[in-house]
Amino acid sequence: MQQQLAALPTGTGPAGLEGLLQRFEAAQWPQWPTTPVCLCRLDHNITNYLQRPGQWALVDWEYSGWGDPAFDVANMMTRVAYLEVPAWRWDWVLDAYCDLVDDATASLRIQAYCKILTVWWVARLARYLYEIPRGLDRRLVLILSLRPLASPV
Repeated sequence: MQQQLAALPTGTGPAGLEGLLQRFEAAQWPQWPTTPVCLCRLDHNITNYLQRPGQWALVDWEYSGWGDPAFDVANMMTRVAYLEVPAWRWDWVLDAYCDLVDDATASLRIQAYCKILTVWWVARLARYLYEIPRGLDRRLVLILSLRPLASPV
């Protein structure tokens, strides 16, 4: 999050960003013991999931790495592309995931990571809104010129 914000000159972020960051910094975050580590996907673009007869296949593991599986679940739940997924569906995902794993703090960690990642996305999108119109991130300018946003973010 700090990396995203460092790219924004002071005062150029959207209204409310400073207040959000102050609340984030003042928040009391839960603590938990050491977390399990596994191979995490970290790229939950729906086009990376292929349905095959009787099973699913996952492609494009470019961003994968070792980490807390709860972070991977939270990363999927907070993906901007899934903004229209209703909250009750994410509650179902959380419950279904926690029913599948033997991990007493999974729900707590997922919920904490979701809050952190939501603020990260605000910072990332603020950076997009600043850099893209100015041509400061050629990679993003190229990507969005090829596939423009359907509606303003």
